[in-house]
Amino acid sequence: MNEEKSEERKDVNVKHGNPFTAAFKGTIGKGCGCVTLILLAIIFFAVMAGGGDKKKEDAVTQQQPAKIKEEAVEEVADQEPAVEETELEEKKEPFKINGVGQQATEKFTLNKGLAVFKMTHNGSSNFSVKLLDEQGDYIDLLVNEIGSFEGSKAVKIPQNGIYLLDIQADGSWTIIIE
Repeated sequence: MNEEKSEERKDVNVKHGNPFTAAFKGTIGKGCGCVTLILLAIIFFAVMAGGGDKKKEDAVTQQQPAKIKEEAVEEVADQEPAVEETELEEKKEPFKINGVGQQATEKFTLNKGLAVFKMTHNGSSNFSVKLLDEQGDYIDLLVNEIGSFEGSKAVKIPQNGIYLLDIQADGSWTIIIE
């Protein structure tokens, strides 16, 4: 008799347009069709979203740009440097400025880019060195210490041009510009 009721339920569900739930209602029990549909929907969306294969795809995608970058670096390394001879000629040899006490140095030329100032001071009072451009505008404070000093500072030079140093000191000092 249970089999007849089960068949009747299947027929009713099929007549109402739901053959999927009809197949499970008779064999599993009442109301299980909705649960089954929900589980199938979750599985469907998990598969459509990429599931576990996405990690593999991401790993491959992340490796490919690295290979491209490595190949580009190798190509650039194989090429001749694109530095013109005039640029090499513009590079100046390090030069040295000496003095005693407070003074503004003579003007000198610096190229755009990084310049290193190596400084020493033999005194007991304030030692301050400011880098100024040709118009006397402040570029950077290289040092501001009291007493003897030995140290260096790297400075980004904003443009090719003429510069000078404004020095406050009570003793002898030396500045090497590289």
